[in-house]
Amino acid sequence: MGCVNSVETVLEKISGVNDVNVSLEKALAIIQYDAEKVSKDQLKQVIQDAGFEVVDS
Repeated sequence: MGCVNSVETVLEKISGVNDVNVSLEKALAIIQYDAEKVSKDQLKQVIQDAGFEVVDS
């Protein structure tokens, strides 16, 4: 499984995540989510737990 698929797969499993688009070229992940079901910090933690660095913008 590639890096993009890895990040997208772990995020798509989270309740409240509606859409995920990851670009390695841009070093960017765009995540559409329901803030009442999941927090930005929870999303960051899941990405870090999957072995990837999170740089806040």
